[in-house]
Amino acid sequence: VLAIGPVLLALPDRRVRALAIATAVGAAVLAPLLLIGSGSGLVAGARQTGQIFQPWQLFWPLGAPDAVVIGGDGLAKAGYRSPPQWLSPLTHPLIVFLAVPLSLLWARRHPRALRAPEQVLLLLAMLLLLRCVLDPWNNEYYALPFVLALLAWEALCRPERPPLVSLLVIAAHWITFNHVDTWASADVQWALYLAWTLPLAAWMASTALGSGLALGSAQGSWRRTVHLGIDLPQVDRPQRP
Repeated sequence: VLAIGPVLLALPDRRVRALAIATAVGAAVLAPLLLIGSGSGLVAGARQTGQIFQPWQLFWPLGAPDAVVIGGDGLAKAGYRSPPQWLSPLTHPLIVFLAVPLSLLWARRHPRALRAPEQVLLLLAMLLLLRCVLDPWNNEYYALPFVLALLAWEALCRPERPPLVSLLVIAAHWITFNHVDTWASADVQWALYLAWTLPLAAWMASTALGSGLALGSAQGSWRRTVHLGIDLPQVDRPQRP
């Protein structure tokens, strides 16, 4: 769902047709589930996060610290919190709804005449990162789509530089989920996770939505095309007298 806006922005035309086809395919996949099972239960499961409440997300301090949380192994998880009841039905819709204004703002900041399709990958990466930060379910594998989108953006839009941001993100994520949890309390894990994800989200928003971004210029697109060894016609290629 989060990719709908970025995909439509990347398409050169026929966006309504693409959206209609995607909607039809999604309906065809979900229709049997709605017919076989409880439709209301399926919708509620998509909207609510239930009692799953991980420390690697923004809303962690809102949980009750005196609750006894049992993990999947049947053991109590020291220092974990239980989520407030009012939060469960709000977070998943919030994540989805955020994609709409951010996609519209991106489109306004990037006129179609100066827009390169690969630029939208940074918007997609930012939305997928926000999904991790705002989801009480946040798990280690949630970051994979976000990292892939960020790596693709760096490779296509900054081919002259190594993908340093993606490498740093991978390192920070690996340390957070594979080392910090072995010695730090859940509250410390929350603080350390936000210490690198929030500045990263701010940088991505500034880069993707800032008015000074020049990656979409036709000249820049031609330079990237030449660098990648793809012989495509460009209208702004300088002509020799």
